[in-house]
Amino acid sequence: MVASAQKISKPLFMPSRKKLSVSDEELAGFYSTLRDYYTSLPFDADKAERQGECYKRLARICRVFAKLKSITVLHKERIAKTQPLIYTANHIGSYDQFYIPSLLGITPIHYLVKKKVSQWPIRWNLIYKPTGAIVVDLDSMSSWQQAKAHIAQYLQHGKRVFIFAEGTYRLFG
Repeated sequence: MVASAQKISKPLFMPSRKKLSVSDEELAGFYSTLRDYYTSLPFDADKAERQGECYKRLARICRVFAKLKSITVLHKERIAKTQPLIYTANHIGSYDQFYIPSLLGITPIHYLVKKKVSQWPIRWNLIYKPTGAIVVDLDSMSSWQQAKAHIAQYLQHGKRVFIFAEGTYRLFG
């Protein structure tokens, strides 16, 4: 079910140099308004739940392949697994977003993918879309803003997000 949205206007972007010149109270108010804005956007909790279940099934399969490849994780007990967080890592393959988090025990998650991934019809429709991929066009600022809104919504609703930087993502413009 999609949550009803109150009409809250999006706060203006605050440049880093301005953040240095405002008081702590003004900065706290800015971030509070920003949180309220992202919380007010429509969020389909049922869809997120379905994506999470799909992700969990695929992650179980990936854990089996990871064991066959003898992939091990050191110090995984140090990684927070229950709270909404943004996790980051580099990766070497197009399925690492399933291997790595599942080996860490932080499923389900949502994750960023490049726009070209959504143009692979079979993989997109069978794997990426059903598991909650957030598509971003690396050359489009509006795409980055949409991705940022999706990430903020997921975090506000207690979900986790994984970003594989690869050196090509310009995190949020």
